[in-house]
Amino acid sequence: MNAGIISNSYDFCVPRLIVTAQRENILTQTLWYKDSYEEAKLGFTEVNPREKGVSREDRIHGSLLVINELLRISNNQWERTFNELNVEAVASTGRGRETKETFFKIKRSQAANFPKLNQLQTTVSVSCESAACKRLLMEHYNEICKSVLECRGFKNIYVQNTLLLILPRLAAFNVNGFCVQLQG
Repeated sequence: MNAGIISNSYDFCVPRLIVTAQRENILTQTLWYKDSYEEAKLGFTEVNPREKGVSREDRIHGSLLVINELLRISNNQWERTFNELNVEAVASTGRGRETKETFFKIKRSQAANFPKLNQLQTTVSVSCESAACKRLLMEHYNEICKSVLECRGFKNIYVQNTLLLILPRLAAFNVNGFCVQLQG
C-alpha cells in the first residue's frame, strides 16, 4: 500500500469538504456530498477493471477516509466533544491520540515538548456543520453502517486505524441506529 498517495489524496479531500460545508449553496453542497458518498460506496464493492493495481484494502481504506470526513462535517457537536476528550486524555495521562493528522503518542515526560497541542486540536476542528451532508448521511445511514462494520475483520493497519476514527463518529451520529446495526 502506498501510504503517501493515500495521505496526499486525503489531504486534498479534507479542505475541499470543509470549504463546501462553509458555503451555503444547498444544490452545490448536495452534489459534492452525494458524489463523494457515491465514490466512497464504490470502494466497498468489488474491483473496478480500471483499478487493477489497487488492492481491496487500499480501496476500503480510501472509502473509510471519505466517509469519516463526511461524518466529521455532519456532526459539529460531537467533534467539539471528541476534541475536548482528546485534549483531556493527553493532559491527564500525557499520552493519547491527538488528531488524525498526528498519530503519535506522548509520554508524560515528553508532554512539555508539545506546547501547541491544544492549538493543533482547535485548528483541525470543524467550524461549521453541513445540514446538506447530514441529510445525505441520514438517508444512507444503515448502508454506511453496514459497510463500515463489515470492515472490522480486515487486518490491514491503515483500515484498522481508520476504523478507530470512524466508529465513534458513526455511533455519535445516530446512537440508536448504530446499536441496531451493531446487533444485527
